[in-house]
Amino acid sequence: MATELDLLKNRNALVPLGPFDSKVGAVVKIAGESYYITTNTDYIPALQIREDHAIQLREDFRYGDDDPTLWPQQYSQFFCHLAAIHKKMPEKMNVSIMWWDVSHADFICPDTGRSITRGMGKLRPERFSALTQAVSALLDEYHAYEKSLAPNKPLALFAALIKQLKLGLERLQMLPSTYTRMAVAITQLQRNFLELHALLRYMSIYKPRMEVIDDTPHPYPDKCIGAFVSDPAIAQRFHAAGLPYWLIRPTWSFMMDNILEIVTPMEPDSVLNLCGIKTDEKIHALRAAGAHDLWYNDPFNSSISEVPSPPSLAGPSAALAGDIGREVVARTGEGAGRGVGRGRPDYADPRRGVGRGGCGAECHTPYPQPVKGSSGRDKFKMLEREEMPPAVGLWEEALEKVDRTAAVVRHRTTDGRYVFPEPALLVSQITESKRQLALHHYSLIRDALLYRMGDPDDPHTLLSTQEWRDVLAGKVHGRSGETKAAARSNIIDVVLGPAMRACGLSQYHDFPAAENSVPHTTVNRAREIIWDVAKSNFRFEFIGLDHRASGLSRLDQCCECFAGGMLMGMPISMAKKGLTAIASSERHPYILRMAKLMRDWSPRPPRMIMDANKDGEWGETERRALELAVATHYTQTFYEFFGRAAVIPMRIEHELVT
Repeated sequence: MATELDLLKNRNALVPLGPFDSKVGAVVKIAGESYYITTNTDYIPALQIREDHAIQLREDFRYGDDDPTLWPQQYSQFFCHLAAIHKKMPEKMNVSIMWWDVSHADFICPDTGRSITRGMGKLRPERFSALTQAVSALLDEYHAYEKSLAPNKPLALFAALIKQLKLGLERLQMLPSTYTRMAVAITQLQRNFLELHALLRYMSIYKPRMEVIDDTPHPYPDKCIGAFVSDPAIAQRFHAAGLPYWLIRPTWSFMMDNILEIVTPMEPDSVLNLCGIKTDEKIHALRAAGAHDLWYNDPFNSSISEVPSPPSLAGPSAALAGDIGREVVARTGEGAGRGVGRGRPDYADPRRGVGRGGCGAECHTPYPQPVKGSSGRDKFKMLEREEMPPAVGLWEEALEKVDRTAAVVRHRTTDGRYVFPEPALLVSQITESKRQLALHHYSLIRDALLYRMGDPDDPHTLLSTQEWRDVLAGKVHGRSGETKAAARSNIIDVVLGPAMRACGLSQYHDFPAAENSVPHTTVNRAREIIWDVAKSNFRFEFIGLDHRASGLSRLDQCCECFAGGMLMGMPISMAKKGLTAIASSERHPYILRMAKLMRDWSPRPPRMIMDANKDGEWGETERRALELAVATHYTQTFYEFFGRAAVIPMRIEHELVT
């Protein structure tokens, strides 16, 4: 009959403890077999081993003991840095925000009557600022580490984690969302931060310690999550580095280990709902569930060409409603970014006509006749209305000089449509009451429009001027039949439906509004609204043109041409920065970035753009000349590709109230 193992038979508190000795030890059963655990810490967490299972999102929007930021995982060679994830830091620390639990008090929604999407909002600015500061500080540490490696390069995993961090911050800053979706996004950002922080510390601190031949290990392991290990060699490396570990060995192998005390393994707190599979599979599942795809895809090259039949607003919600306790299933290869392909398509020059290889289901037979202008106003000239903000002067000059005599070949029926309403459309009505109605309606649906552009499952349908006119007029009543008017009546559900379903709403509230109940929009506020519309349109159009003219997919480089690097949702406080700054010296860096991208365009830009570089001396005259050249090439090329006037940058001149 087997006797019970005496873990204390070699106990000696007077000698130093080696990598296989332990202050505390425990005997556990795994699959019916007995094992003992030793550690370089003074506690032993319970090892959770169960059959394959679905990872569960918990009440705190985390993943229980499957979450490597909350509980030690089994050692993984590929994810060895997870053991270096720091434990929760005191609140006084600048990075304590990365262990903060989100609450409804941090979710800010528009006041009633200001948005049709009730239940949709954004993170409180103070919380977002704290997250941003912590991320910025960590990125500064990473860049210092990166420089120290030169000429060697850091691991590719760094770039992947940094990209996820930046995408997470962008979504929180720009896109309204439901509370549940925001909370999941925050915890995923925190998880990415802690993993990046751990990877940086592992590569810069712990790995060098492991590689130094030193018989004097760190007396106390750092305050990290640690890992369960079964390989004695890994235990030796962690012991030398000062990383917590729990070495698991069969009881029959026990011989000379010096164990000072026997303890009961510590179970997770009640909030850590339990699950467990292999660490590699687990981490891949968590990443797939929380990954942020590139959400700012090019709608001009990915948009469907016809208005689809909208799903019922009473259909399944696009929100994460019911996420508490839901299964998160990870499938390799799914959830990848929906970015457009690389390579140079045949239509990179609008003068060539149709490409030989075709454009897939979205490509339509082009028609070579010149695109006729609207029977109404000339969109190549700024609308003269009191509510219109002024365009940036050189861009307005360039737009008016676009050569419209050449034939334009459209490659898609959507080429003349808009991502957001054409800015002047909000105040083009003759009567002030209708202008006030359009401005009010846009304010009501703005969050829904932003949400749609950030929804990876939405086709990002582009709308014609008439379709946007109907949306701004609030024409929500469906028409029967197959007429164009009937199709247009569906479009409002197409553009607003994703946000409505996310909020669990089946009908529009306060939309359309009665003209006699519309709150008055001041002239300055109207200019701010139109600036916001113009800014978002211009940025998406620039990305669309860059892809068409260069054949390259480089969304990140395009975003570097914009103040704040944002496509939409930019705060009004940035209205006088970037391309809309008053001083040409402040606009110049962004113009140079545009010029750099234009060098890959076909048709080729003029010599001034091709020769522009940061090293030259740029006076006021030279800066303005380059800006005019860039604006001229942009507006002309946009017309030749898309057959309409480009939306150009507008500026706010009145004093901003923030």
